[in-house]
Parts: sequence; structure tokens; C-alpha cells
Amino acid sequence: MADYGRPQPADPLWYRRGWFLRIRCDCGHKVILPLDDIAHFHRLPSKMLVYDVIQRLRCSKCGSKTAEADIAPRPKF
Repeated sequence: MADYGRPQPADPLWYRRGWFLRIRCDCGHKVILPLDDIAHFHRLPSKMLVYDVIQRLRCSKCGSKTAEADIAPRPKF
């Protein structure tokens, strides 16, 4: 049976308003950011897929591509 409440990377940003992006880099840096803030700050279209946002991420400490990222309804690691 499908779990329709579970977030998918193919979800558009508008569908996950109020959710958080949890990001972990190989260098050990971790951060939790609201998807709404990312979309607003970078002026991303609401139809953009969460997957596409994750693909654009870079670590603010080391500059490498993100090793792991997912979305969650609450800001917890």
C-alpha cells in the first residue's frame, strides 16, 4: 500500500511548504533549513522539484556537493 504522506524527491516545492531540508556533508557539517526559506531566498519557482534543489546544494564549509539530504516535517536530526 502506498504511503502518500511520505515525502518524495519528485514532490514540487509548493507541495512541501512548511517542511525542512536536513543536510549532512561528508566533512561532518550538518544543517536544517526550512524549504520555504530556501525557495524564497533563491527565488526558486514553486513548481521546482525537491530533487532539483538537493542536486544544487553545496556545503558552506568545504564547498563539496552534499553527501546526504532529505526532507522532514519537523527540524530534527
